[in-house]
Amino acid sequence: MEEKVTCPKCNSDQIIANQKGFSSGKAVAGAVLTGGVGLLAGFHGSKDIIVSCLKCGNSWNPKELQEKERKQEDAEISQMKRKESTRAFLEKDNWEKRIRKAYEANDIQKAEKLYLTKHQFNLRFPDIHYVYTYLKKKKRNNTLLLIGVVVFLLLFLVIMFFPISL
Repeated sequence: MEEKVTCPKCNSDQIIANQKGFSSGKAVAGAVLTGGVGLLAGFHGSKDIIVSCLKCGNSWNPKELQEKERKQEDAEISQMKRKESTRAFLEKDNWEKRIRKAYEANDIQKAEKLYLTKHQFNLRFPDIHYVYTYLKKKKRNNTLLLIGVVVFLLLFLVIMFFPISL
């Protein structure tokens, strides 16, 4: 199946492709900079194809356009992966909160069911009491880490703006 080529600006299919050819501007610049040998600079890129739209006058290099589209696709894929990992992180955090909440409400069966939805064969925690203890400790450790970072930053700012002179 042939892919129809259209103008990226106006989507017209009235286009024409030409070879770039000798560039007198490059030749003159090359001759000025390096002498007679610089005239050969006019041939640089002379085999490139330039596509022009007959409707709107837009011109483009198909290789450069393809590379630009590939980079844009890569950026979109990268952004989707970041969103997916953020969503997975938030779901995990929400899942852990729901387990803690169910356990603290003495709904042990619900807490076990929530835990087993993600960890059916996990031998690390034999029962929900260990799971709750682990999640509670993990939450406390994260809170302590956050407090430690804030205290460190405050001390750093105090030292930077109010230096102690000996």
